[in-house]
Amino acid sequence: MRTLLIGIDSGTQSTKALVVDANTGKVLAAATEAYDLIPNLPPGAKEQHPHTWRDATASAIRRALRQAQSRCL
Repeated sequence: MRTLLIGIDSGTQSTKALVVDANTGKVLAAATEAYDLIPNLPPGAKEQHPHTWRDATASAIRRALRQAQSRCL
């Protein structure tokens, strides 16, 4: 059975997911989901809704796993 690791990087502009083969260290797939800040906030305010990060993380993981699966077949 193959062991995969998923790395996640969430920042102010996007969330990235990386799928790596745990045995070889080979990157099998990567996906990015971009998002914006909450609009119409006071000057200098930079905020995002927590669900934006949650949804972007789930989407990036799904896309990366699909890519990894198609490359492993």
